[in-house]
Amino acid sequence: MIFYINLPEYTKKTQRLSNQAILLREAIANSKEPEKTFFEDIPKALGFNIDKLKDSDDLLGNFVVQLQKCIKEIRESYTELIDRVEEYIKKLLEIENSDFPEYKYILSKRLKAINNHLLTQQQKIVLSRVNSEFNERVGWTNSFVSAILGKSLDNINDDDEKLLFEKIYDTINEFDNIIDIIKFDNDGNNTDVVKFQLTTLDKGTRNITIVVPKNGEIKEIENKIKKHLTSDVKKNQKILLKLLNEQLENE
Repeated sequence: MIFYINLPEYTKKTQRLSNQAILLREAIANSKEPEKTFFEDIPKALGFNIDKLKDSDDLLGNFVVQLQKCIKEIRESYTELIDRVEEYIKKLLEIENSDFPEYKYILSKRLKAINNHLLTQQQKIVLSRVNSEFNERVGWTNSFVSAILGKSLDNINDDDEKLLFEKIYDTINEFDNIIDIIKFDNDGNNTDVVKFQLTTLDKGTRNITIVVPKNGEIKEIENKIKKHLTSDVKKNQKILLKLLNEQLENE
């Protein structure tokens, strides 16, 4: 029971375990009578019969091995979650052979060009966690995840894990877009920089960055186009996207 109480909440809820490990966890979690739990519920969870265990040393030995294996599986499930998050971050950074704290340094260096005033409040928090003084893998990963997902890693569930990977991807992608915009934006007072992705079946996904003058040369043309647009916003979007795609193909 002490073993179970000290488990992270994630470990108490995850289904990313073998069926036997899940049944063992439930037997411990639902325990009300220690004697019944030990002599009935736990053997049953692992597929053993207590009467047969008493009559066979070999069977008893197998039971002990299986019990140790399932306890180890339960105990290590949270560490494996941290491993998966770490591997995903390294995959996005294309540095899969790096270990902590090297990949933390690489990510921090990659985002060094970003100024806080360009970021949303959420992005500022994430960036501060990336650059934090944490030099311990579990603490840094938990801090980073908390900023992105709004809850600590040891409190997430299996559905949260899927969402977490999506949010990590989106966050790093947003930071990369900001960096690209900074590179293009040589005259921030007179131009806007827009970066977006355009996906079509024949061309696939293209990353496009365009520097747009705030006034002057294109304003007159922009006003002429607006006069021909309809009151239907969706229809206007289709028209403009079709024209944009045609212009990109003519580059």
